[in-house]
Amino acid sequence: MDTAGHVWGSHMRIQISVDITKPPKRVLKLRTTLGDEQLLSFAYEGLPNFCYLCGCLGHFSKFCDLRFSEDFVALGDATPFGQWLRATNLPTGRNRGLFSARNKSTPHFASPTQNFTSKPSVGIPPHTI
Repeated sequence: MDTAGHVWGSHMRIQISVDITKPPKRVLKLRTTLGDEQLLSFAYEGLPNFCYLCGCLGHFSKFCDLRFSEDFVALGDATPFGQWLRATNLPTGRNRGLFSARNKSTPHFASPTQNFTSKPSVGIPPHTI
């Protein structure tokens, strides 16, 4: 988003600090200035090993303490966290922009498409809610 409140494309890239003792956020509910509620989904670049069961960083699901607890119920593919939390690394520097699905080597630079106070279109993976 620029200083005028314009957004380019369907994604916004931000740098954050993460508390590694807590699972990463999957979604955030926002209220716009018009009073509408919007869900914002997150994807993380550079995410190290993390557990799809508990969301904690540093181990995989097959080594999770939850799997070995008495209360564990096998979830199959319906885990609360998954590969969808990993963002594909976006280009940096002067090569930033939106890339065509047909030709990934050709950047198509976006122009502001909407004011942030308008109703943004945010995609949310179906298994996050």
